[in-house]
This record gives sequence, C-alpha cells and structure tokens, in this order.
Amino acid sequence: MYRIRALLLLGLLAACGGQGAVVSPASTGAPVQVVTAVSTGGVSAPPPELVRSGATVVELGDHWYAPAQIHVTVGTKVTWKQVGAQEHDVVSESGLFRSPTLGPGGTYSYTFDVAPGTYRYFCVPHHGDGMIGAVTVVPRR
Repeated sequence: MYRIRALLLLGLLAACGGQGAVVSPASTGAPVQVVTAVSTGGVSAPPPELVRSGATVVELGDHWYAPAQIHVTVGTKVTWKQVGAQEHDVVSESGLFRSPTLGPGGTYSYTFDVAPGTYRYFCVPHHGDGMIGAVTVVPRR
C-alpha cells in the first residue's frame, strides 16, 4: 500500500514539475529523498546540492536504498551502510563493483575513480522487489 502511495506521489510530482519529495518506506519509516532532474534548456542536470565531493553514504534498508539516486564527482568514495534487518548487497549492473552480503550494521565502500556516467546497481535477493539504485558520476569542477 505504501509503495502505491509513493508511486502516486511521484507521478503527481512529475506532472506538476516538482523538485522532489520525502516519502517513507513501509518497513522502517525512514525518510527517502526522491529527486527529479532540473531542466536546463533541454539538458537535464542534477540539482546542485546533489553534486558532492569527498565521501557520501547511501543507506540500505529492507528493500530500498536511500537515497536511491545520487550524483557525485569523479573520485568520490560512496559507502553503503546496511540499516535494515534483512541481508542485502550492492551489485553493479556493469560488474564494476560487488559487495559481499551485508548483515545489519555492515558497510561496503567503492571509490568512483571512473569515467563520468551513470552506474546502476541493485540488491541480488531483492532486485525483483525494486531494490535498485544509481550513482551518476560527473567531472570535477
């Protein structure tokens, strides 16, 4: 039921040109930031607050990543922290990185010293439930 409400909210935001919303996954009530791209003359760009350098953390909960999509600069270290009760992992669609199975409190890090682009990932046991995410790497300024 919560998933349906979240999807309806996302649809309304897209239709209204919203910049984002905060929704809660059904299992934990933890907030998840949902971000839409900003139009810049026909070219989509991330909102400035999502372009980060240094290190950033993505939480893994039971069937979700928060935030599910992030934008980082080349060389940024991303750490996934398991905050749920079930076991999860982080597996790149392209084979770039693959975490071990993470139990509660476990972490996995990867430094994105790669070409700019979008790197999609998922949780093997929960991919079918929609546990997917993406890291968009942008050049350093």
